[in-house]
Amino acid sequence: MSNRGGYRPNAGRKKGSVASHRKLANEATVRAIGEGMTPLEYLLNIMRNVTEDADRRLDAAKAAAPYVHPRLSSLAVEKDPGNRAITELSDEELYAMLGHLKEIVGTDDDEQQTSH
Repeated sequence: MSNRGGYRPNAGRKKGSVASHRKLANEATVRAIGEGMTPLEYLLNIMRNVTEDADRRLDAAKAAAPYVHPRLSSLAVEKDPGNRAITELSDEELYAMLGHLKEIVGTDDDEQQTSH
């Protein structure tokens, strides 16, 4: 009979035991709560701590990101009533815009015709 897989008496982690990395994380959490730190502050402190493991810092950054940087889809975009599509502008408004653009670029019609 092979001893691979299946039930074996007294095999595996003992009940109530905690992995060392979990024990350290739990101690840090208790300290943070005792100091009055919010969960977001706790995650940001882990992320900024250069002595922490890189994977742990990355996980903290991923967990904190939604609270610091909102997704673009959740931002409300409202149309400014002063801004209209170019197709809605009158001829006079279009010529005025063209004149402003020419002032910015520094060209006029005479220069364009002679340069061709």
